[in-house]
Amino acid sequence: MSPTEQILRIGDGPDRVREVAMRWTASHQRGWALCFGDDPDQAFRAHRLFDALILYRETIEGEGWRLLHAAARADCWADPRADGYRVQRLIPGDERGPKFECFAPARWEEVTDLAAQRANFEAWMAGLAPVPVGRARPREGHADDPAGVEFGPLALMAGEYLVDGKIDVERVLARSRVRGP
Repeated sequence: MSPTEQILRIGDGPDRVREVAMRWTASHQRGWALCFGDDPDQAFRAHRLFDALILYRETIEGEGWRLLHAAARADCWADPRADGYRVQRLIPGDERGPKFECFAPARWEEVTDLAAQRANFEAWMAGLAPVPVGRARPREGHADDPAGVEFGPLALMAGEYLVDGKIDVERVLARSRVRGP
């Protein structure tokens, strides 16, 4: 994939904004690479765009600069279950807030440094309701049943083969048959 040009806005105050030219590439195998200048060895590489931007932010925030994009908003963080190209707004008690592209513009008043943003994310995570195992509510009368997993015939045959190097089809079928009430 050829590099894509992107202008990043950084600032060290509400009225002191600078534009920085960047090129990025993304690959499902090698992740994201953010390049500044002509030296490809100066790339910030990570599996997700959000994480590559964090690496870049770590180099500029020590000098007082902040990234002026949604990826640095105080009330946003990348959804750990997603690709990291988008961030979601952290609404207390709400697991799924609105999503923004990492490069969406943000004002100085909306962004913060990485430490404060991470603290906001951790506070948001602590405020979420616990998720029941499997995310499915137990059927009526089964709330106190121990958690368990049932394997289908194919998974049982694979297990037999991995353990013994052969399959006892009758035993697998007997263990996987549905038993009535």
